[in-house]
This record gives sequence, structure tokens and C-alpha cells, in this order.
Amino acid sequence: MRKIIRSTRFWLLGAVVAVGFAGTAYATIPGGDGTIHGCYAKSGGTLRVIDASVTNCKSGETALDWSQKGVPGPQGPQGEKGESGEPGPAGPAGGVDSFGALNDSDIVPLTPGAFVTVVSKEVPAGNYAVFATGEVVTTEDNDARVLCQLRGEGEGIQTSNSDLVNDANERDRISLMGHHGFAGTATRTLEVVCRTEAEGVTAPFFNLVALKVGTLN
Repeated sequence: MRKIIRSTRFWLLGAVVAVGFAGTAYATIPGGDGTIHGCYAKSGGTLRVIDASVTNCKSGETALDWSQKGVPGPQGPQGEKGESGEPGPAGPAGGVDSFGALNDSDIVPLTPGAFVTVVSKEVPAGNYAVFATGEVVTTEDNDARVLCQLRGEGEGIQTSNSDLVNDANERDRISLMGHHGFAGTATRTLEVVCRTEAEGVTAPFFNLVALKVGTLN
């Protein structure tokens, strides 16, 4: 029986301590509105800070509050408009102009011994970074050597050679890139031309993209 009584007293004491800590944990100084509450002893002048939500000043103390927020005053009149500032420097150039052409609707037959244009694009004068991709295919069981060239107004930019060997439907991927500049103001032509020495070679797909850029180095 004594062991049970001692155990009960232990748990009651623990509960009282827990309640005491809980009261401390919820104390709010300063208050929710930012005001600090205190009590000033009329005799001796001792000052102590309190949480006004759980504690009051004693009969021999005077309540003191500070950091109080006053009532907002009326809005003042609008000021006069200031003078306009000096113009700023010119901003950077805008985005890159892009031009593209796609030939995937017509299968272009290549003529043996002659260049054939497989895709082209008219562009304004200026400097360009140019990219072209496509495919060449043989429909005959013979060897076919294909030469494709990226050109700017007839001037070669880059050339690619492909060998299609002894198999119908043999195909090769073409990739061409480079840069070219056009002086003046007239529009100019960017194109891809291809040539073969054998019959039965076509260009079923070609894509050309030109990005207008600044100075070419």
C-alpha cells in the first residue's frame, strides 16, 4: 500500500511541474500587439516585466506599458511631380532573327552529273549562322556517290560526301553547317544543292535553318 501511495504522489508532483512549465511556455512578452507590460513598485521603485495575459500588478505597484503603437495619422497630401530624368543608354540588341525552310513533301530526284537544289531560303542581307540536315537515298542496286553542298548566293559554305553502296533503299544522313555574310540591302539565297553520278538517287528530306547574327569572326 505504501508503494502505491508513493507512486501516486510522484505522478501528482510531475503533473504540477508540467503545468508550471506549460504556463511558462505560453507566456507572451511582449504582448501580441508588441506592447511590453511592467509593474513599478511605489515604494523602492522596483520594476518588473510581466505577461499581462496571466499576471496583474500588485496593490503596491503601478502598471507601466511601453512600445505601444499609437493610432495612425491621416495620410499626407501627394507631393509634386518631379522633373524628367536624362534618357538612359540604348539597350542591347533584340533576339536573334531565325529563318527556316523544310522540304519533306516532295522527293527530289538527283540528276546524274548536275547539281540539284533540294532546299532553299531567301534571307535579308546580313550575317548568318547556317545549319542544314537531310537524307539522300538510292532506289537502285548500284553504287552511288553523292556530293551535297551548303551555299550562300552560289558560294560554297560547306560540302559533304556520301557513299551509297550496292543496296536499294540505302540511305545516308547529311549534316552541313557554317556561316556566311551578305553585304548590301537586297535579299539573298541560302540553299543546299546535291549531285550524284548514278541513276535512282533522291533527296526525300532536307531542313535548312539560318540565324541572323552580329559580326562574323
